Amino acid sequence: EARAVAAAHLGDADTRARAAAVAATTDGAKLEQALADPDPDVRAAGVGGLVKRVGETAAAKVVMASLATTKDGRGRVALAGTFLKATRPAL
Repeated sequence: EARAVAAAHLGDADTRARAAAVAATTDGAKLEQALADPDPDVRAAGVGGLVKRVGETAAAKVVMASLATTKDGRGRVALAGTFLKATRPAL
C-alpha cells in the first residue's frame, strides 16, 4: 500500500516527492525513466532499485548512459556514488 501511495508522486513537481517515489518503486521501467529526470537526486534515487531489479550488469549500462548525458558534476557524482553503493558490499 505504501508503494502505491509513493507511486502517485512519480510525476510530482516537488523533486523530493519524486525522489521518494522513485526510491519506493520496484517497476523497472519507472526506475529507468527516473534516470532521465532533470533532477540529479531523482536520478540517483532510481539507481539502487534498478540494480536490485535488473542486476549490476544491466543497470551499469543504463547508469553509464545516464552519466553520459548528465552535464553537471553534482549529478554525475550522485549517480556514480549511488551505483557504487548499490553494487559494493559494506565495509
